[in-house]
Amino acid sequence: MNAPLVSMIIPNWNGAKNIRELLLSLSALDYPKESMEVIVVDNASVDDSREVIRAEFERMKGEGWHALKLIENDRNLGAPAAYNQAIGGADEGCVYLLKLDNDVVLEPDCVSRLVAAAERDPGCGAVGPKVYFKGSDRELNYAGGLLEWWPFRQRIIGLGEKDSGQYDGATEQDFLHGCATLLRKSVIDAVGAFDETFYIYHDDVDLNLRIKRAGYRLLYVPEAVVWHERKATPVKGESSNRKVIEQRNLFLLLRRYARRIQRVRYHGGVIFIILKGIASRLGWKGRDKSDEAIFYLKAYREYLAYRARELLSHGKALSGPCREGERPAVERRKR
Repeated sequence: MNAPLVSMIIPNWNGAKNIRELLLSLSALDYPKESMEVIVVDNASVDDSREVIRAEFERMKGEGWHALKLIENDRNLGAPAAYNQAIGGADEGCVYLLKLDNDVVLEPDCVSRLVAAAERDPGCGAVGPKVYFKGSDRELNYAGGLLEWWPFRQRIIGLGEKDSGQYDGATEQDFLHGCATLLRKSVIDAVGAFDETFYIYHDDVDLNLRIKRAGYRLLYVPEAVVWHERKATPVKGESSNRKVIEQRNLFLLLRRYARRIQRVRYHGGVIFIILKGIASRLGWKGRDKSDEAIFYLKAYREYLAYRARELLSHGKALSGPCREGERPAVERRKR
């Protein structure tokens, strides 16, 4: 019997070195090449990414891949839009989507182990590997993920720890690491693909939460391993803008998934920081919170701009399949 078809969906922006390393690691996979296709979406890179990808695809042609596809955008549409383009370009026979960041390297048995875990448990909507930092002596980047709503934060299990087998049990998680996730295609068809509102950061958490709301589980598979670059993908304007985008997206997650009391507590804490920042500017002698206040005000500006556009579109979520209080348009699975 043929192995289930896996479509690898990979966004790229100015990541020539990383994408080459990733594609080399894909060539070493032990999963049948005829049951895998690679779809790279380049978001208007200005380095030599496209030349590198074409050269690597040329090298890979004789390896028996189901398909090798490069989609070239004339502007940077963001990671979620790139993933959605790749999903749209996947073969009709695709059973699993393997979401990959361009800065990961896979162990040769990674895909085989992820698919085997998903095949054993039809109740899993997605499965994810153990993640190490590249260049480390098995320093953990991810061995599980918990969402805490007050105070709201994502807690990554094992982050920074040396792996000595302490997280070797397959366990259900609140979220899987976004750098590498195997998604069941039928589940994505049911709950919707990536929300392009997020542009970058937390689009994977949003999708994970929609999958869980639909009654499916998210499973951590420790025997599958990937290595992930320590430095994140750069964003225009880099550090300050990147943090503002990330915080704006946290506001979106809270609106969609947190209880009202959790939202009130979180925003109350943020508003308190803003008020302390104003007081600092007016000469208050306590700890200066003005820079932190400005940061949150910028994030609120971005968030409120989105909400205004949403309201002008008659309350429909912009590019987002799940508004506050809604559930995905699929029946909840019974556990």
